[in-house]
Parts: sequence; structure tokens; C-alpha cells
Amino acid sequence: MESAVPQAKIDPNQAFWIALKASVFISMSALLGCGGGGGDSQISAPPQTPAITDVYVAGTESNGSRYVAKVWKNGIATALTDGTRNATAYSVAVSGNDVYVVGDEVTVGTIYLPMSISTVWKNGVATSLTDGSKVSGARSLVISGNDVYVVGFEFSGMREIAKVWKNGTSTALSGGTHDATAWSVAVSGGDIYIAGTGGNSGTHDIAMLWKNGVPTSLTDGTHNAQALGIFASGSDVYQIGQEQMDASPQVLFDTKFAIKVWKNGIATSLTDGTKFAYGTGIAVSGNDIYAAGVEADINGKLAAKVWKNGVAAALVGGDQAPYVTAIGLSGNDVYVTANELTSFGPAILNNFVKIWKNGVGVNLTDGAHDASAYGLFIHTH
Repeated sequence: MESAVPQAKIDPNQAFWIALKASVFISMSALLGCGGGGGDSQISAPPQTPAITDVYVAGTESNGSRYVAKVWKNGIATALTDGTRNATAYSVAVSGNDVYVVGDEVTVGTIYLPMSISTVWKNGVATSLTDGSKVSGARSLVISGNDVYVVGFEFSGMREIAKVWKNGTSTALSGGTHDATAWSVAVSGGDIYIAGTGGNSGTHDIAMLWKNGVPTSLTDGTHNAQALGIFASGSDVYQIGQEQMDASPQVLFDTKFAIKVWKNGIATSLTDGTKFAYGTGIAVSGNDIYAAGVEADINGKLAAKVWKNGVAAALVGGDQAPYVTAIGLSGNDVYVTANELTSFGPAILNNFVKIWKNGVGVNLTDGAHDASAYGLFIHTH
């Protein structure tokens, strides 16, 4: 009896990335194939190398007992930690052939309130920003020339201090009178822009911008507000976050927030503030402003959304309770990362990581273990 010929099995997720690169190649081939007719001989243009788009996602995935910091490149995961301690990767950036990731590895406590070592991984090799003796967090990074900027926070006593690290050397952005956190960083024209949260003499958080270390309040402290994402283009600075619209204590998914985009400090609301909403990512291409976030419907179920110039399009919603974490652009393509639930009920719930390209989603994890994505970088070269 002849043995059956084995059939190749294609992972659906791998098919997504293969199709992504094929679409780039086909588009470039079609472009280069266009030309005018005529009887005169033509001098052929030198062959062009098709552009390559690599999609990087930073996050964490449980191994069953601990969370492992990971980076996914085109859907393929690489572990940054060995799984003996809880760890999370929050942001990723690429410069040339080098891949930088920032995050934290817990030394004492839990993944939710840890004493941790805030870390930069360059091509998988870790460099510590903090010594692990305090609660700290590295939340975002950007590469400018040979300089690596990381922002986050570190506790001093009982206060949270917003910080920026330049090539590993830290500078405090806040004085410690009130809690403050730096959430996101961008560089434009030699200026360093940081989005974050500060405090006032009362009990409310204030959405903040730091330019080269100088703070500017985006909100007046009447309501709790946060600035979570930032994008700089020329002299224009775009930030995204939210401001609480009711007076109740902050209870996740019950509190009413209005998602806001600030351009050079001037706010525009994307939602009306009558429901829970959170704005987490922002990107700009030409005159178009893209924002990513999540908004609850009238029944309290969440929907992942992207706004283009203030007009919303829902990606997915309902029982999966998606939570959008980042947005990135490459040409006309829009990428969004989010975390979704594998189920919805009284049992322990696992998140799985998902990425959308132009509204078409693919899973990066299968939901067998809890996982979350936080950072996204699109590298076209």
C-alpha cells in the first residue's frame, strides 16, 4: 500500500502575515509594471526592491504560573524573560536592525503592584533602568538617532514620580508633591514630548504634557483626566486620553469618561461622556488624525473603535469585551492591537491578543493562557 502524501497545514495566523507581505509585493509589482507604450526603445529602470512591512507587538503571556514578557514580530513570539518571575513588555521600537523593548520584571509583590526592575531589551539583551527595590514602571520608548528615551514612573516613599530615562540616566518630571506618571513619549525636531498624568492640590488626576521636561496642564483638575498617548509631527503635538464626566469614584467600566484628543493643547471630544470610554492610541498621517480606544454601549458592553478625523468605526464588540491598546500606520494601512476575552462569565477569564489591519483581525495568541498586548510598532523598510 502506498503511503499517503502528507498535506501541508497552514496556520491561519501565518497565512495573515504571508498575505500581508504578498499584498505589499503585488502592489509594488503592479506599480512598477505600469508604463506608456510607443515604438521608441526605452531604457529600463533598475529593478526596485519591494518595501517590507514588519509588525511588532509588545506584551505578556502567562506560562500557566508566571507572566512572560514577549515581543511578536509578524505574529511570531519571542520571549524576553525566562518565566521564573512575572514580567510585561509595554512598548517596542525599531531603529535600523535593532529592536528595542521596554517593560518590567517583578522582584517582590504581584504583577499589579510590584517592586520591579524596569528594563530595556535591545535585541533581547536586558539592561536595567531601576534596581528592583521600589515600585516602578517603564511604559514607552522612542529612538532618536543614537539616543533611547524611556518614560514611566518610580516610587519615592509613598509618591509616584514621573520619570524619563535618556540612555539609562533618569530625570524626574514631577516633584513628588502629588502622584504623577509618564505614559508615552515622542520626539520631533529635537524636542522631547511626554504625555502623562499629574496631580493638583485636590484629589483629581490632571492630563499633562511635558516638553523638554517643562510641564503643561491639559485639564484644570475639576475632573479626573489622563493623557495616555502622544504623537508629534513638526511643531504639532497630538495627545489622546480621557476626562471623567461624573462625580462618582472611578470604578472601571462604570465611570463615565469622554475620550479627548488634544492638538497643541486644544481639546476635542470624541465621545459624549455619557458612558465608559477610554482613548489609548493616536497616530497622524498628513492631515488625517487616527485615534484608537474603547467605548461602552447602552448595555455596558465594550466596543473597540478607531476614529478617523473624529468619525468612529467599530472593530468588534459585545461579549468579547475588547480593550484597544495601540494604533500604528504604514502608508494607507491602519493597524490596531487589542486584548479580548475568550469567554464572558463567572469563570476565570483569559485574554487573547489580537491585531487588526484595516479592520481585518487575526489572533496572536489562542486564549489557552492569559495574554495582553500593550505596544505596537510598524517598521517599513
